[in-house]
Amino acid sequence: MIEGKGFRPVGAESEIQVNVRIVAATNRDLEADASRFRRDLFFRLQGVQIRVPPLRDRLEDIPELADHFLKRLGADWGRTVKLTAGAVQRLQAYSWPGNVRQFRTLLEGAVALADKQTLDSSDLILPSDPCPERPHTLNLEEVEAWAIRQVLAQTKNNVTQAAQLLGIGRDTLANKMKKYGIGKD
Repeated sequence: MIEGKGFRPVGAESEIQVNVRIVAATNRDLEADASRFRRDLFFRLQGVQIRVPPLRDRLEDIPELADHFLKRLGADWGRTVKLTAGAVQRLQAYSWPGNVRQFRTLLEGAVALADKQTLDSSDLILPSDPCPERPHTLNLEEVEAWAIRQVLAQTKNNVTQAAQLLGIGRDTLANKMKKYGIGKD
């Protein structure tokens, strides 16, 4: 399909012609990693290359990216949310190890929890390191309990908001909190 502009479905007698452009993205240097990526496919896909530096190397883009994401997220949540200059400065001071995905997720959480139209720096929950106080094991229950504690801290122990951020029902979260002994004081 890449070269011939068509493909033949299994069992079909004729080829279907298509007019498509293939856009591929990677965070690896495929030329350097040629032994792990098919060379013939690499050369077929090579075409025009656009190299986008990580967010930590283009902090000046943060205001525009934030505006873009806040408009889209605001439409999803049915609200208009903006950032103060202090909030933008705080976002620009962070290193973004998770790149744009982490940035968007942080804004999504802030919009979901927003009870006002303008967010200041205190409304943004930025970890001091990429994963503070994380468990050192990969035991699923420990990781789940850790994630619940993190989200509860972010929502100031609001179980309903925490459940929304975790993508589970409030009752499910309450059961998990009971199971892990979270919130017993």
